Amino acid sequence: MGTLIDLYDGQKKHKEKISKCLSIMENSHEIFKTGEKQADKIIVSIGKLLNLSLFNLDEKEYFNLLNIYADIYELKENLNYEY
Repeated sequence: MGTLIDLYDGQKKHKEKISKCLSIMENSHEIFKTGEKQADKIIVSIGKLLNLSLFNLDEKEYFNLLNIYADIYELKENLNYEY
């Protein structure tokens, strides 16, 4: 059973991974308009859909999850599709 320190460290690392991914993504400010808050929700949601444990994912895998969303977002924009 984890302690509160483990939980806090896990959350801290989670936010650091998101921050780093957004800093290296092209046009992240256009796709993720609310920044880290939106990226967090997207990573958690896609992770749940794919049945992934966020504690086991590294930054590259976070980046790939955000790219899934970015690809869908760009496709929607290119097709002028109403969400």
